[in-house]
Amino acid sequence: MMIAGLLSLVLARAEPTSPAAGPTTPVVLTPIEYEGELVEAFRDRIEAQMRAGLERSEYTVLDAEAAAGVPAYRVHARLGVDDRNYRLQLSVEDAHGVSVAQIDRTCELCGIQDVAEMVANEAAALAGDLGARVRALPLLTIESQPSGATIELDGRAAGQTPASLRVPVGRHRARAQLSGHFDQEVEIDAFAGLNQTIALRLVPRPVPPTPEQRRRAAMGPVGAVVLVLGGGALASGAVLLALDERPLRSQCSGADIDAFGNCRQLYDTLAGGVALTVTGAISAAVGSALLGLAYGKRHPRRRGARR
Repeated sequence: MMIAGLLSLVLARAEPTSPAAGPTTPVVLTPIEYEGELVEAFRDRIEAQMRAGLERSEYTVLDAEAAAGVPAYRVHARLGVDDRNYRLQLSVEDAHGVSVAQIDRTCELCGIQDVAEMVANEAAALAGDLGARVRALPLLTIESQPSGATIELDGRAAGQTPASLRVPVGRHRARAQLSGHFDQEVEIDAFAGLNQTIALRLVPRPVPPTPEQRRRAAMGPVGAVVLVLGGGALASGAVLLALDERPLRSQCSGADIDAFGNCRQLYDTLAGGVALTVTGAISAAVGSALLGLAYGKRHPRRRGARR
């Protein structure tokens, strides 16, 4: 029996949101495609060996249905059968459909046991090489204050803070979004073999005033105007009260002077002074009350202890 092998491995840069290698990194094994005739029992054995080979590595192997919506690498396999000659083609795609690894291996004049071993060994080698390459990528750890912000890396969803992401070497753009806060966007230069932590502080958006706050704010200008008018009325009332019963100097001459030398023409401003004084006092009180409601601190009411 002679086994002739041709092995080619091509590794590409992982995209920013591809899963980083680790004990829980998921790998999806898609159904194997067959070219040529191979009995069903042998097909089941080949698929079992494929899964066993992948599980020798640090990856968790999932079926396509179990991995729905989970960022994972996808392993595609094709086995060509021509009598006792076999050709195994393996490829791995990241979560965005970008090919990151490929293997092409042939086995001539082989039995099914030889093919099963080849499948298991090549699947394990593929997973091991993929894990080593992914671990060599720069690691970005993105944190935010407050935490729980949604992250976009280079325009793609990348989870929530805090998050650790494997990315290609080069410049990347990260955006953090959190309800009630302004978005924050930064540019990051990722270097080979370097782990970086990016801390983002999210600024809260101004909280729109409540109807009660708007109503109280409107009281301020009104209260100020009423207070100023009330002060003016008080001052005018005081002047009129002070003038009441005083002589009108411009008309104190001739017949307007009595036998005792007193001016007959006197100011009669009592009623007006009293009216302005009362009006001014009320206006000043109302204005002060409005200003107090607008700008004074409100303290919660304390409830008495129930007996």
